[in-house]
Amino acid sequence: MDKLQEFEYLYQRLKMLLSKIVDLLPQLILVLLIAALTCIFAFYISRFVQRLSERAGATPSLVSLFRRAITGVVLFAGALLILNLLGLSHVVLSFIASLGVAGLILGFALQDLTRQLAAGTLLLSLRPFEIGDEIKVKDFQGHVVNVKLMGTILRTSSGLEVRIPNADVYTSPITNYSRYGMQRVELPFSVPITSDTAALERSIQAMLAKQKAILNDPQPQVLFLSISDTKLNLSVRFWLDYQVSKIEEVQSAVVAQLAELLRSQEA
Repeated sequence: MDKLQEFEYLYQRLKMLLSKIVDLLPQLILVLLIAALTCIFAFYISRFVQRLSERAGATPSLVSLFRRAITGVVLFAGALLILNLLGLSHVVLSFIASLGVAGLILGFALQDLTRQLAAGTLLLSLRPFEIGDEIKVKDFQGHVVNVKLMGTILRTSSGLEVRIPNADVYTSPITNYSRYGMQRVELPFSVPITSDTAALERSIQAMLAKQKAILNDPQPQVLFLSISDTKLNLSVRFWLDYQVSKIEEVQSAVVAQLAELLRSQEA
């Protein structure tokens, strides 16, 4: 008799469980449908954002950031909707309230990280320089190797890698030597005040004309700037095509020829 009662009890429990499953079946199907639709919508909306960003000329890093952000937002919204359908609206409200507190705490704790991410996003959006450009930020100068969300990587002329935090890059003056293609070189020097200025200018202009790397437009200039004691202060200015010429090599050659010319003038 005891075994029969035990069997009857198990049968009733199983019957109640099956009844609850049947009652919840439409709701479970609806939840699975919403979850599937949320994933599909997240996939297609992220693809749409990717194509839109690429057409706008966004960098691959920024496109990836946009895709992840929109996917996260859609999945989060779908999860909140599912919780609400399951009758867990109080959990949803508590979760949203906790997000505000947690966001405030994380905001203070991760303030520097957030600042770096924001600066990286702005740099990728505004693009003050491109990969391969030679730039100068603070005391660092080199070619841009990569721009990531947290930092900008430069390769200096000495072959060193310099990683600069994006917040420093964004808030500092940026000198871009590659943006306009041309760069002016200025060489200041002094000669005795008794020098024949007209002959000196002609000789320097003739010497500069022999340098094929120096551009004719704008024309090279020999400027007489000031007089100090027994010296006449001059400046030679000329323009180079930054993409074609190696500025340091041309400058070195001009300095060497200028020194030789000045020695011949003194002789």
